[in-house]
Amino acid sequence: MLRAAPSLPNAGAGHAIKYRFTLWTHYTGFMPNDPPLGKPDKAITAAAGESTNAATSPAHDQAAAPAIQPVSALAAASVAAPAAASHETPPETAGAQTLRRGLAVLRLLTRLGPGGLRMGEIGRRLALNKTTAIRLTRTLVDEGFVLHDQASGAYRLGPEAFAVGLAAAPSYELQRLAAPALRALALESGDTVLFTVLHGIESICLSRAEGDFPIRNQLVKAGDRWPLGVGAGSCAMLAALSDDDITRILARNAALRALRYPGCTDAAVHRLIHETRALGYCLNPGLVLENSWAIGVPVYDIHGRPVASLSLAAIEQRLGPARRAVLGNRLMQVSRELTGLQGEAGNVGERQAG
Repeated sequence: MLRAAPSLPNAGAGHAIKYRFTLWTHYTGFMPNDPPLGKPDKAITAAAGESTNAATSPAHDQAAAPAIQPVSALAAASVAAPAAASHETPPETAGAQTLRRGLAVLRLLTRLGPGGLRMGEIGRRLALNKTTAIRLTRTLVDEGFVLHDQASGAYRLGPEAFAVGLAAAPSYELQRLAAPALRALALESGDTVLFTVLHGIESICLSRAEGDFPIRNQLVKAGDRWPLGVGAGSCAMLAALSDDDITRILARNAALRALRYPGCTDAAVHRLIHETRALGYCLNPGLVLENSWAIGVPVYDIHGRPVASLSLAAIEQRLGPARRAVLGNRLMQVSRELTGLQGEAGNVGERQAG
């Protein structure tokens, strides 16, 4: 179980006004130059292989913390399956395009939360014409996946979407196990803590916990998908893979990174991988958004495979050398505890089945 940690050294709040830009339009989760979600660039789609949106421990823990070692082989559900796919993308059928656009509507509403969006805003954000946006959204309403608030005119997730989430929940047991750790880390640090999972050549944020520091990181929200190598948690998972897997993944998401995350070049990502393997945690020094820094560590399953990550995001002034070392080691401690909890949960399941 989690051990209580000593209080963290907090940076002053004097930078609150200067760096309040972290709360700008990024509350939507979209970067200023993002391409529309509904019509991904063909070069990016071909290169990426799939459509993408994207506490402290005692001093002795630091000495005992092992550096990250690459995993030589991945689970079939991780990188192997996408890598085996043909690089020649077949033409998309009309039905597949319609399904993809409908799912984009659901993903958008998931990101925006309970407030929902009006029809015009859905069409604008997904680059859909009015007729298409109306047809897709009304079909989702008819099927119960989306609700229409007559008073405000907004559309939001409906009961069928909730039912799908409940059905999928047992497959994400690790997220349930990690929830208390996220809350504890956010309380101890005062910063934003994120839990993401490895999915093919991307990472998906499943949950976040907020600390009490007034400037909060709004760049990453639950449901966001990021290319592996972009962001501290994502890069921490990438660093835990084999060199061959890293080369293959970076080649496949190169076009996407170049267009949407120009700071995350191959050279920059490889530098972070080298540092992550040496330190045991990844420090992202504002490569995605200037002055928005983060620390991330991989979380392994009981077989030693990276399956998720824990990361802590804050403004640059809160992640000086001493504090980030303390936080990095705290994250590594929690990561080890989560791996142990997975083993305990598995043992309980076996006993109940027997």
